[in-house]
Amino acid sequence: MIKKSRAHHRIESWRSVVLLGILTILLTGCLANRLGGEGLNKQINVFGLSLYSAHDDKSIRGVVPIKEPCLKGFEYIYDPLDLTISYGFNDRIRRITTRNKETSMFNIHIGDSFSKGKDIIRQAGFSEGDSPYKFVKDGCLFTLLVDDHERIFGMSFEVLD
Repeated sequence: MIKKSRAHHRIESWRSVVLLGILTILLTGCLANRLGGEGLNKQINVFGLSLYSAHDDKSIRGVVPIKEPCLKGFEYIYDPLDLTISYGFNDRIRRITTRNKETSMFNIHIGDSFSKGKDIIRQAGFSEGDSPYKFVKDGCLFTLLVDDHERIFGMSFEVLD
């Protein structure tokens, strides 16, 4: 009887481990699907960052950010890099905002015309949001920051809640 009990306990433990593994895979898959199977994240060329990722070392290129609280977590502001990264309370990246000329998103670069940027983001499958500068797809919002000369001076990509 004792051997059956131990064997039964081992089977139950094994079953719990397998179920936990399956649940982890499913949840990870949901996040990937939410970002278009990670295809959208691959379009971010901003110091190796991606939405939903954890960024343990908060310094980038030796720049230590200023940490500011916000309603949905914290923002890390990298003034010398013209970069702001917003983290949720789970310490996962929820928004990336850049004005850095070395960076791009969806092959849109700082200095491009608004018309060009709008064409590129629409070709990537985004639809216009509640303003001509905002575009949505797969639970994400992409925003072009445009100056008076219709030139892109920055952009933001974020997870919609």
